[in-house]
Amino acid sequence: MGFNLLYNIYSFAVLIPSIAVGVRRMHDVNKSGWFLLIPIYNLILAFTDGTPGENAYGQDPKGRQGFGAMDYEKPLGVDPNS
Repeated sequence: MGFNLLYNIYSFAVLIPSIAVGVRRMHDVNKSGWFLLIPIYNLILAFTDGTPGENAYGQDPKGRQGFGAMDYEKPLGVDPNS
């Protein structure tokens, strides 16, 4: 009895943040959070990148500018001006 109660509390405590993270991921790719209910779609999104630049849900968390920007990071220790 005690193990089942502890397991149920843990499951509920993990479920809520998992849904929140999933909805944020949907927003990163400019989709509604309701797409979280389609399991195969979530598997495909696990291997795709978010939309660059700002979308309907806010700024790009990676700080990219958008489709036209060429935002390449220079390797560490290399200065193109020297």
